[in-house]
Amino acid sequence: MKLLFILILSFNIQRADSTLLYKFHNSLKSEFSDYLFENLTHTADGKTLMGITLAYVVFGDSTEQRIVRPLALGITINFLTVDLIKYITNRRRPTPPYSRRNSSFPSGHTAAAFFYATYFSYHYPRYQIPLFIWATGVGLSRIYLKRHWPTDILAGAVIGFSMAKLTLHFRNRIEDFHLF
Repeated sequence: MKLLFILILSFNIQRADSTLLYKFHNSLKSEFSDYLFENLTHTADGKTLMGITLAYVVFGDSTEQRIVRPLALGITINFLTVDLIKYITNRRRPTPPYSRRNSSFPSGHTAAAFFYATYFSYHYPRYQIPLFIWATGVGLSRIYLKRHWPTDILAGAVIGFSMAKLTLHFRNRIEDFHLF
């Protein structure tokens, strides 16, 4: 009975995901939206975010450099958590390519964007609104580009936010930890 309930629930969630994705995509479809969302999605790529982190190391003052250690550890744990869940769930993306290494659930871009938005909002509160607008935009870009289902985005946002909050909770221990 429980299995039947889970199957019915899964089917209904997938159907709602599909409806939301295509309605969102079709309602905004334009050359401008294509350009905007394609570029916005790349702002949460691993390479881009590593560049931001390295900029803090190279160009930051001592206060800014102090926040890098928890940031680096937290975002690494965030990436590993997302990858583990992707491996376990192996959910197909809305559009090809489909492969074991290309699982849809949860959205890694969205998890990373919400991690950075939450983490930097703590350190720079006056930028909280633009940071979360950016993170939300990244999530919406993943739906618009048909790379993720809406529930992938929701899960990615929850994971990124939660991992950043955990990192901030333990930041003093992380900052003071010295391996050598």
